[in-house]
Amino acid sequence: MSKSGLHTCLLLTAMIIALLACACRHHTGVENACAVKASVLENLRADTTADARRFYARIDSCPLRSAHDCEAFYSIVSDATEYMGIHGNSLEASIIMRNILDILLESDNRTPQDTHQMLTLYVHLGSLFTDMGMPNIGIDYYMTGLKYCRDSTYDDFKAMLCNNMGILYAQRSQVERAEEYFLKALAINQDRNNHHATFINYGNLTELYALQGETQKALETSQRSLDYLDQNNHPDHLASMRIQQGVLYTRLKQYDMALMRFNSGVEQYRQLANARGVINGYLLIAENFLHWGYPDSAMVYAAEARRLCQRHVRDDDMISALKTLAEVYQAKKMHENALLLMNEMTALSDSIRSTENALRMANWENISSAMLPESAHSHSASGSRTTVAMAIAAAILLIMAVSYLKLKHRYKRQISDAAHSEYEYSRTLNKLNRELTTLSLEKLKLHEGLSEICTGLRSVLLELNPRESVKRENIRTQLNRLNALTDYDADGEFKLYFERVHPDFYRNLTALDTELTGRDMRLCALLYLGLNTKEIATLTYREIRSVESARNRLRKKLGLKLTDDLTAYLHSLG
Repeated sequence: MSKSGLHTCLLLTAMIIALLACACRHHTGVENACAVKASVLENLRADTTADARRFYARIDSCPLRSAHDCEAFYSIVSDATEYMGIHGNSLEASIIMRNILDILLESDNRTPQDTHQMLTLYVHLGSLFTDMGMPNIGIDYYMTGLKYCRDSTYDDFKAMLCNNMGILYAQRSQVERAEEYFLKALAINQDRNNHHATFINYGNLTELYALQGETQKALETSQRSLDYLDQNNHPDHLASMRIQQGVLYTRLKQYDMALMRFNSGVEQYRQLANARGVINGYLLIAENFLHWGYPDSAMVYAAEARRLCQRHVRDDDMISALKTLAEVYQAKKMHENALLLMNEMTALSDSIRSTENALRMANWENISSAMLPESAHSHSASGSRTTVAMAIAAAILLIMAVSYLKLKHRYKRQISDAAHSEYEYSRTLNKLNRELTTLSLEKLKLHEGLSEICTGLRSVLLELNPRESVKRENIRTQLNRLNALTDYDADGEFKLYFERVHPDFYRNLTALDTELTGRDMRLCALLYLGLNTKEIATLTYREIRSVESARNRLRKKLGLKLTDDLTAYLHSLG
């Protein structure tokens, strides 16, 4: 072969090798992994903590030449974000995961491995936001993840997402939807012969049926779950299920059967050196003895649970221990001791809640600002107004949280100075409830205001041209955040604190056998508190004329004339 022919041959060979390498690179998803790696390193670069430096070094040294390399790389990134979430750096974890998700979603060359990683991110982001107290955002991620589970290849993710959706709906007492998703997950896992996941699905269904009061059905479901449990590899699950069965037998008043299950679970936890499991088991045994009519036996187990809490410094479990001990003292007619324990429990509970609220508020502020798109300032006026509204809402929530903590602190100080007498305790509690009623009115006003903003944004969204996708997406994002802020029962909270101060009002109002709606009853309560028409209009973001019309309709429903004094009549019911 001539030199020129050899040169041509070598050139063709090199081109073929380059094309094959390029095709391999495309096929294995290395391109996407490289983009993800650059993004993650950029996020971690400014973090000088030891943990961040450790993960930075591991990720930076990851080679990305094959599908196997990419798989190992994604595993390290998942470890890093999971570690951050567990150790309180939820903001950084969410930013990293969202950036990865954006890269993979925008890619035109996603491999099955990339889709696998996307689904992993949807699961982790859903769990992260749920743990931070933002279940609406969590559900959004779960629902979006389900859309990508188009074929049986991703059935394991589909089952996982359905199970997590079921848990969230169960927490919201949306029983039918929770059962629907649990059963979907169960069907997939049984079809795939995944015994461990099937056990978990049955366990969740057991808790759901127990919450519904279907105790016998819950017991049967829990027993079925044990058929799928690998006791050798998951002895903690066996202990948990035995404890759960004990609770169900207690509800059925089969106290001897309950005691057997509790003792079995506690012994299993003791062998695993699981202090929390043992404490929980002892408290449930104490409650079982209390229901059984043996307060002295209950005292032994409750006192031991309290001792273990002190030994292992478990403040959260200590609240349950103090509550159970107080109930035991109450059953033994030792009211003074019960009152002292309840005061101690309240102080500890408030301290823990204060810390949690402060952390959650910080997370909210950080995440809200971090999630705002860079182009927010260039959007329409409606987008700017939404951002301002979000800032105002966050500020109001922070002020309210501080006010609430101050009230709680004042309450603890007053209780301490009251020498624990029942009279002083009752007087102080009544004063606190009045202050909390006022605070709940402010929260009600905030809730109504945010709802009005949401309504306005939905109108803007409908008026936008469908082609203005960027603006529409921005408004949807803001709507989701505002909806998360309003995801609580403001009316129910107001009623709760109002009834603590005026316990007979709602009951007497209901006894009139009139067709009053929930809003009618709230209007009655606001009038009873002495608010005039203008104040109620301001509080509920309604026109004065609208409130006046509501008052007239209320008179008719109560059988009053237009000349009758509505407020005086309502005071006669209190």
